[in-house]
Amino acid sequence: ININNELKGISIYPNPTNRFINIDIDEEYINSIVKITDLSGRILFDESLVEGENKINIGSLSQGVYNVYLKHAHRIIYCEKVIKFPN
Repeated sequence: ININNELKGISIYPNPTNRFINIDIDEEYINSIVKITDLSGRILFDESLVEGENKINIGSLSQGVYNVYLKHAHRIIYCEKVIKFPN
């Protein structure tokens, strides 16, 4: 898999976080899908994104490290590890 973490127009913040992550995307990535998985690959969140800021509540997840994948046009275009600390 060739994943480009330097894509312009995609931003995930704050990292680390305790409750929310924001995913900002440009117009060209509208209808991308965000998937959040634990390190074993279990999908914990799966939703389409809209242009601009997408606020995702991860407050119910346990403390740890999670993978955030963005999928567009049936391929993964971006991946970032997010650290969740206690609420």
